[in-house]
Amino acid sequence: MARPTAPVTALRFTADGKSLALGTSALAAQVLADLKVVRPEVQRTPEAVEMSDSDVSAAEGDLIYVGYEGDQGREHGMAVMTSTPWKKLRAVVAKRQLLVQDSAWFSAGGPVAAKIVLHDV
Repeated sequence: MARPTAPVTALRFTADGKSLALGTSALAAQVLADLKVVRPEVQRTPEAVEMSDSDVSAAEGDLIYVGYEGDQGREHGMAVMTSTPWKKLRAVVAKRQLLVQDSAWFSAGGPVAAKIVLHDV
């Protein structure tokens, strides 16, 4: 399996209207690290990085994995992802944004979630 060498972002749109770039402490981030996937520097902290709707620069990368926390998260995500700042991100311009199972990537833990993340990567 080829491993990504360009920065990869994992991003969650939450039901309460937040846009969070995944930090390093979540299970999905640990799977990415084990696979030697490079993450943007701003995302190399334990906690998730909250972005404003007008400044999505923390999501910048060559590939973006996106998850929605329920219907409200999807609505928020769609609003952000149709904005001009979002459309200027490298991965978006190159059509390299992928929808992932939110619960596995951002909520759950354990071997089943890790296997889902591994499959997605």
